[in-house]
Amino acid sequence: MPMLGGIPGHPKSKVLLTGGTGFIASHILDHLLECGFDVIVTARSQAKGERVLASIANASNVVNSVGCKVTYAVVENIAEDGAFDEVIKTNLPLHYCIHTASPCQFSFSDPVNDCLLPAINGTVSLLSSLQEYASSSLLRAVLTSSSAAILNPPNHRPVYDESSWPDDQTLNWDLAADPNAPGDTTYRASKKFAEQAAWEFVEENELSWDLATINNTYTFGPLPRSLDVKNAGEFKVNTSNERIADCLTGKWSQAI
Repeated sequence: MPMLGGIPGHPKSKVLLTGGTGFIASHILDHLLECGFDVIVTARSQAKGERVLASIANASNVVNSVGCKVTYAVVENIAEDGAFDEVIKTNLPLHYCIHTASPCQFSFSDPVNDCLLPAINGTVSLLSSLQEYASSSLLRAVLTSSSAAILNPPNHRPVYDESSWPDDQTLNWDLAADPNAPGDTTYRASKKFAEQAAWEFVEENELSWDLATINNTYTFGPLPRSLDVKNAGEFKVNTSNERIADCLTGKWSQAI
């Protein structure tokens, strides 16, 4: 798949990056800019979108220090049908899309509406909008999935591949939608169902572009500039880094 962003004399490629204020997306944004891509990030509010722009070194409203254009679009609810229609239609041609927007936590008061539907419907809605409006220019869409979508802890495989999914008996909709279910059960199910829905979309549609999924495990690293780590006096970090913070602050003292 050609990477057209930094080729001298070639028009700059444009990337749609969803969930632009999240931990993973913030690092992806830095890398895209280093490689010479123009980027449109999505955020759930104008304030969060402005924070992304303000975080970019030497940003003059929307242009960063290496001359790449960075803009944002507000998508308040990714679970709604057509949630991404407007941002795609107003930013053509799009060449790539990286979808990182999805709930990443282990506590839900309403598992279905707070986690399952945003993950699943958000993925399908985005792919549908890309196919309808951007298929003539799009080269690839990348879904940030998770190892949680493919691992099967009760019966681990020696090798995990694209055919690997958790057993339905141990990870299904009824278990995940139960308000009393452990939060990690709901999260794991959301990643499983979202990725399955993505591959079903590929199978059911004739695409001129391709889909890739990344099944990452923990995501440790420095906190991005755009993340507000102070909230009401509490130190807030992403879920993976929180494991390290918990260890350092003694929350694992009994376990260790």
